Formats: sequence, structure tokens, C-alpha cells
Amino acid sequence: MFDFVTIGTGTRDIFFRVTEGKVLSGPPAGSASPLYLGFEYGAKIVTNDAAFSYGGGALNTALALAKMDLNVAAAFRIGSEGTGDVLLEEMAKRHVDHRYVERDRTLHTGLSFVITVPGADHVLFHYPGAGAGLTIDNLAGIDTRWLYLTSLIGASTELLPQIEAKVLADSIQLVLNPGATQIAAGYPALRGLIAAAHVLIVNRREAAELVHSADASAATGMIPDLLGSMRGWGARHVVITDGAAGVYAATGDRIYFMPAYPARVIDTTGAGDAFGAAYVAGLVHTAGDVAEALRLASANAASVVANDGAHAGSLTVAAAEQLAARYKDIKVKTLV
Repeated sequence: MFDFVTIGTGTRDIFFRVTEGKVLSGPPAGSASPLYLGFEYGAKIVTNDAAFSYGGGALNTALALAKMDLNVAAAFRIGSEGTGDVLLEEMAKRHVDHRYVERDRTLHTGLSFVITVPGADHVLFHYPGAGAGLTIDNLAGIDTRWLYLTSLIGASTELLPQIEAKVLADSIQLVLNPGATQIAAGYPALRGLIAAAHVLIVNRREAAELVHSADASAATGMIPDLLGSMRGWGARHVVITDGAAGVYAATGDRIYFMPAYPARVIDTTGAGDAFGAAYVAGLVHTAGDVAEALRLASANAASVVANDGAHAGSLTVAAAEQLAARYKDIKVKTLV
């Protein structure tokens, strides 16, 4: 039996750092963001600062969980080309089982192309490729204590009712970290999965979208408002991350808040996966100690953003505890 099986995507990631990009304000009406990242029209931009790695929600969380001494397998779909072969080799090196990884004979392994400029957040271009066709034909036969469900796209979303049914039938602990497609579908489409989840992890924007989709009149301006709505949805732990501003976690009748640990940010790709994986690993290793889980998760996220790629900075439990010990004045607060 596995401790965790992660479900979602696995991709090839290319990081391209340039100095020519400009952060622009005043985007067109209706834009979801107040800022744009722009480049000179028709320009050819050359850099010697590029990095090559692997990512995707299922792979990122699997690698982080394995680093924290858990027995892990990952389920995602990749192409049959050499990129997919090297990805499987990477999993084997890091002790993640790949028996549930599917190979597509037609489509290429998914690709993420990440562009960053100094002092600005990244812009990510994503080609789903084979990743949109995950089927998990033997879902019923997966033997695990936990399922960690990350973003599903395309036809893969058809797995959601089957995953919910398996969690309920086999009394599996579910971690739900919905992706953009699931968030866009809204709370009504996720109601059953959320109620079945042991842990629901979203960022502040995602939480606001879900709450608004459940009740357009609900207050969404402050995280305690969001938690007030989401705590009644059935998930045992509701975790809302807010980047450098910290993280909130609600479980039972308690709400916890933890500020973020300081970090020299190089790349924010995969920070949410690093946090989520370490949070649930912390719950497992400490028999449910939320405060300790928040410390381990915040340490892991701080380490990952200080390195290239989504998992290069991923920590062991001991290393996360050492990083947290350096910042003893940054404490978990109980708000309720």
C-alpha cells in the first residue's frame, strides 16, 4: 500500500530569464490582472540564463512527498518520446513509483515555458499535450491511504466523479488542490469532492472565486470571510495560501495563521505544490499537528522559491525543521 498517490500532470519545464521585458500597467478593460509583461514587437531576445526541469502538479507533489520519507506513486500521462523517458528516470532516482504513469503514442509530453524578468512575477505558457488524456484505467485497484488530487485538464476531468466514488468507497483521505479548470467550473461542480476531502488547499484568488460561485452575495474581501463560507463545505482542513502574506488554515473550530518565512525569491513556480505536499506530510508525520504542519509547509515553500524549478529546493522533514528553527520569532497564531 502507498502512503500517497498523486493525480494530475507531469511536464517538461523550461525557464527563460531575460532583462528586456517591461512590466506594463493599464491593461485593456476586462483584464483579470492590473499588470502585463511586455516585449518589443518583433524583437529577437537572447539569454544565457535558462534552466530545464520537470513539473506539473502530480509530479511536483509526488517528489516533495517522497523527499519527506513517504511511499509515493504518481498518476499522469506523458508522451512516448525521449522527454517522457527522462521524466520517468527522474522519478526513479527520487523514489517515486511510476506504475500509474500512462504513455501516449500520439501526443507529446506536456510542456511549460516560463518567462521571468528581474523584479517581476513569471509568465507561464503551457502546452497540455498528452497530459489532457489521463484515464487511470485501474483506478479501482489503486491501494493507498491518501489520494492527492491536483489540476486535471481536458478529457482528464472526466475522472473526477470516479475519484470521488473511490475516496468514499475505500475511506481514503483526499487532498484536493483544484486547478484552473476546476476553479472555473465553480463550487457547484466541486461540491461532492470538497465534502469528501480531508484537506482542501487553494490560494486567496481561487478561494474568492469558489466562494463567489457558491454565493454571489458572500463577502470575499478578507480571508476570514472566505473561511467563514468554506468551513461549512465539509473538508476537514481548509487551507488558503496568500503568497508572501502568509497562510490560513481552518480545522474543527480553530483558525490558524502563519506569516511566510523570509526567502530570496528566484522562481515562484511550484511554490503552491511544495507548500501543499509538505502540509499533508506534516499532518502524517505529526499525527495531525496543524501548527507543525504549517511550519514544515512554509519552510518547504520558502526553500523552493529560492531555487530554480518547482522542486530543486524541496526539503526533507529534518531540513524543513532546521529552516523553521532559524526563525523562531515567526510563530503560528491561533485566531479562533
